[in-house]
Amino acid sequence: MSPGHFRLPGHSGTDFKHRKAFERGKELQQQKIPSRSASSTPPKVPYQSAYSGSVKLQWVLQTIAVLITFGALLCISYVLISNYYAAPPFTASSWELEHSRLKKENQRAYEMLVDRGDTFLASGELERAHGAFAQALQIDQYGKNARRGLTKTLALRCQTEGTHCAAANENLDFLLKMQYATEAELDYFVPTVTAP
Repeated sequence: MSPGHFRLPGHSGTDFKHRKAFERGKELQQQKIPSRSASSTPPKVPYQSAYSGSVKLQWVLQTIAVLITFGALLCISYVLISNYYAAPPFTASSWELEHSRLKKENQRAYEMLVDRGDTFLASGELERAHGAFAQALQIDQYGKNARRGLTKTLALRCQTEGTHCAAANENLDFLLKMQYATEAELDYFVPTVTAP
């Protein structure tokens, strides 16, 4: 098979196109360029590369700005993350402040539970009073008011329900030992606490 084997007669193929293009180039070369006169405008020069240099400079500056912004974001995120996970410095004053704050919160909770226990005791709800005083003693096991309220509650439960008599006697002994009550005040709690 030859290269022009499938060419159709009268068809404008590649040879024709090349021939036409080369003829046009020869015609342009043969034309004379008119001479410049002083009054005529200067010939237009194709677009200079000065603009492309400014575009390149602008692209370089934008790239630098993006890199600086990215670097700044990395630095900021590093600082934020390191500060977030860093342990606060331990100082005696910070420990004392935290201890003081917790002590105040515990004192408020203790007082609230003792007040609640007194309210339940006054209304005759001995089981709920017992729970409130027991919770208050979990906060402060040597709390005088909670211990006195619990002892009175246990003594009343011993008299009315016949339960908790041993615990009432233990708490009466504890009140005397810690000097939270005197022998004369024991009648305030219950005249005699005995098991039925």
